[in-house]
Amino acid sequence: DALKILAKELESMNNVVGLQLLNGPQNHGSLEGWYRKTLDVLRSVAPTLPLYIHDAWDTRHYAGFAGKRPDLDFTVVDHHLYRCFTSQDHQLSGDEHANVLRSQMSGELGARSSESHGNLVIGEWSAALNPASLRSGAAGEQDRQRRVFARAELDIFEQHCAGWFFWTYKKDGWDAGWSLRDTVRAEIMPPWHGIRRQGNRIVNDENRKKAENDKALAEHSNYWDKYGGHYEHWRFANGFDQGWDDAFAFFAFDLGTSIPEIGFKGQWAKRSLVVHEKER
Repeated sequence: DALKILAKELESMNNVVGLQLLNGPQNHGSLEGWYRKTLDVLRSVAPTLPLYIHDAWDTRHYAGFAGKRPDLDFTVVDHHLYRCFTSQDHQLSGDEHANVLRSQMSGELGARSSESHGNLVIGEWSAALNPASLRSGAAGEQDRQRRVFARAELDIFEQHCAGWFFWTYKKDGWDAGWSLRDTVRAEIMPPWHGIRRQGNRIVNDENRKKAENDKALAEHSNYWDKYGGHYEHWRFANGFDQGWDDAFAFFAFDLGTSIPEIGFKGQWAKRSLVVHEKER
């Protein structure tokens, strides 16, 4: 009932990125059924609000669950990634954790993102490592290990996930692992993330868009026409124009020196496809 009230109130608020059903639940046998029932109920009052489910540390299962929801059901899987709590975590240095993330976790996140149609976020992560992982007592070496670890996290999140949330923004006292403000001051986390805007003049170059569309359409048509059959190549051309204009709308949105980016590209594409399918 509380979630229904929240969903109804938040549905029309454009600055709300979604509503999460539970944070960090136990992977109990009844969880999936409760998720399914609750999502269906909330959709009756909030058809388009992004609804987040925590993966209960079984990302494979719940990414598949989210991926099987109806196409326009905006269900997002939330995974929390920490490498400082278990005995296995304590055995690896920051460098080794970074290597494992790049060599193993990257592929895992990529697969889970694909299964959820791109609707995967890292709802909690940090630059924190257990003291056992920081083999050297020197502060500079500890910060270097955290820096390498955090860089690996950022890189794979940007490659495979729709978004991420660092935990947490600040703490009482100095903490270069858990406090984002302190990690930036210690140069563990970068002071800026994303794409900076260069200059003030932003123009949607219609001539270039047409030239690029014509080139892509020719390549597309020449390939498929070799196989015969009936093709509606105009749909490809319309899709190209729509994709260009959508990307430019984000690019041109005024956020000062920051350029916004599309996060949930899969969900955006599905919604665009529904509109396109109605065209004749």
